[in-house]
Amino acid sequence: MTETEDGVYKPNSVIAIASSFEGIFNNGAQECALTTFNAYRTVPNKSKEFIQKYEDSEKIEEKLASIDNCNVYKILSGEIIEPENFNEYKGNDEVRAFLALRPLVKKAFEYFFVIDAIRTNTREAQNILNDPNDIDSYDVLIETFNRINNSTSPELKKALDTRFYTERKRMQKTNYDGWLGTQEPFEDTINEMIKLTKTWELDEDKNIISGFIPRFATSKDEGSTYDLCTFYVKMKKLGEEFVSDEGAVR
Repeated sequence: MTETEDGVYKPNSVIAIASSFEGIFNNGAQECALTTFNAYRTVPNKSKEFIQKYEDSEKIEEKLASIDNCNVYKILSGEIIEPENFNEYKGNDEVRAFLALRPLVKKAFEYFFVIDAIRTNTREAQNILNDPNDIDSYDVLIETFNRINNSTSPELKKALDTRFYTERKRMQKTNYDGWLGTQEPFEDTINEMIKLTKTWELDEDKNIISGFIPRFATSKDEGSTYDLCTFYVKMKKLGEEFVSDEGAVR
């Protein structure tokens, strides 16, 4: 059995290693936060409408005051944030709270409900930033998220989904490299994939004839997936061996 210097077995044929692109190879969480915060501004008073409709009557005034007087989540009261300016907001509490709750999201419209949960429960949102092990505060935020999700009509969910992707396309059109720059590869994943490249055997035309080859499954379109990888090569975050001359991500 032949091994690389890293101790990785070298197969005698091509073997594909399937992986999710998003969340395993690519960290697009910050981009999702930026897109959602921008798109959320086009849904005025959504949080207040939710509180008035779903909260107990004795809690309404307290909750509304909490939102109106909240100085923590200022990102929602400003103007649209363009990708090239997002770095100054990455450390903000609202972005950190959004990222902490992002694992709840399965579909794009649910990103809006994450913001609703945060704005409805500002104290609990701050609590999980101060103490990531505060299970009680997480439970409150998750319960709110689920309640909004279960109570929202399919029509509104579809409209929110459209708003999310419309904002993403707007940013891509306005400053594509800036949009790409809001994302980054996971360094640990890159290091492991570099080990796989050392199993490759190439023919005289530089085609891989044996070794482990990563293959990605993603809901992203093929074009932006390829562009992200070539952008990472350009920024020296990814080796050129991961992108073929034919314009395909290996």
